[in-house]
Amino acid sequence: MINKNSLIAVGTTVLYFAVAWFFPWKLFQVDSTISVSYVWDFVFCLGVGSAFSLPLRPASISGLFVRVLAIAALGCLSLFILNYSGVEVPFKFLEHPIIQLLILAPIVEELVFRYALLGLYLQRIKSRNIGLLASSVLFSLSHAPGMLHLPEEYTTFVYIQIGYTFCMGWIIGKARIRTGGVIEPIGLHFIFNLLFYVAVIKGII
Repeated sequence: MINKNSLIAVGTTVLYFAVAWFFPWKLFQVDSTISVSYVWDFVFCLGVGSAFSLPLRPASISGLFVRVLAIAALGCLSLFILNYSGVEVPFKFLEHPIIQLLILAPIVEELVFRYALLGLYLQRIKSRNIGLLASSVLFSLSHAPGMLHLPEEYTTFVYIQIGYTFCMGWIIGKARIRTGGVIEPIGLHFIFNLLFYVAVIKGII
């Protein structure tokens, strides 16, 4: 039987994706590759954090070196797979890659998936591993709409992206659990995206 805490966790998750995916954001989108839906991401994080009093602890360096190595290794492996397979990567068409890859994505995605959603799961679901798995799966699936919005030649990239973002979500989620904060998760996400940014501007992918 599903208990109240599970219903809250599931309901909050459904609310986020329902608005993020099905609200007509295109009606409000300006001529930019920066999505106006980021507004909803910030509203959601503030709302969930306030409603459920999600705590944030100061950053901890315990195990940091290992997690940095892990996220860097994952980034390099992902780039190798993309480069070796010759897959078309859409990042080169970003209007403001520094803002979108190195600032907005690390901050917004970590606030949504590690602070708000994983934080809620850790509070409401008894098993940390279930919460970590759920947040990692949702983080990876949040990239799936790319198959609908991007040209067909990027479909293979989206499949690969779904795979590496699951692994990424797991590593960064462990950092969230370990430290209790989002500073390290944001930093790890930044490192991963920095590798992709360098690869894009150097023409590696």
